[in-house]
Amino acid sequence: SSDLLAALAGRSPSAVICEILNDDGSMARLPDLVQFAKTHQLMLGSIANLIQYRSSHESLVEEIADRAITLQGKPWRLVAFTDKA
Repeated sequence: SSDLLAALAGRSPSAVICEILNDDGSMARLPDLVQFAKTHQLMLGSIANLIQYRSSHESLVEEIADRAITLQGKPWRLVAFTDKA
C-alpha cells in the first residue's frame, strides 16, 4: 500500500494514491506508465517488486520461545516462531 511505500522510503507512513490518465482520459497502462516515468524521471515499481523487496529485507516470523530440552538423554534446542502478519 502507499503508506508502506512511504515508510520504506523513510518518510511519514502516509501517502496519496491517484490514477494516471492518458490525454484521451483513458487509464494509463504499463507501456504508458513506462513512458511517463521516463519523461518525468520517475522510478516505476510493481506490487511484485514490493513483495520481493520485503521478502528479502524483512522477517515474516518472530521468535517467541527458545529452550534447551533433553529428549531420550540427548540435548535439543526448541525454538518456536509465530507469524508476524
